[in-house]
Amino acid sequence: MGIGTWRTGWTKSVAYAIVGDPQPGFRSKFIPIVDRTMPNSLSAKKRLRQSLDRRGRNRAVRTAIRTQIRKLRTAIAAGDAEKCATEFRLAVKKLDQAAGKNILHANSAARIKSRLSKAIKAATAKAKA
Repeated sequence: MGIGTWRTGWTKSVAYAIVGDPQPGFRSKFIPIVDRTMPNSLSAKKRLRQSLDRRGRNRAVRTAIRTQIRKLRTAIAAGDAEKCATEFRLAVKKLDQAAGKNILHANSAARIKSRLSKAIKAATAKAKA
């Protein structure tokens, strides 16, 4: 542990917390301390670790969804119907998985799917006309 850190990894004087032991090859998580108090009990420390892990996983899933939607929108703009279909299928899969894990609300996922589907239909109708 570094100087100025408690056993939990929270720093005393810096505006960022180092979560995890700094080791060679280990990338520490720097979490800004904003209106947070240091956990005192063992269970609170564990809950903090769990919430940071979940936060990282949830952010990764949301980023993957945004990337997939961006790919789909570029395919729609290009007018490639075959690519639209494959990208839409992947986007729907990721949205449904995120909704199933409560990372995204089910209605929110349904709304996004509906809007994407509507955009694809409009683009194909425009291409045919």
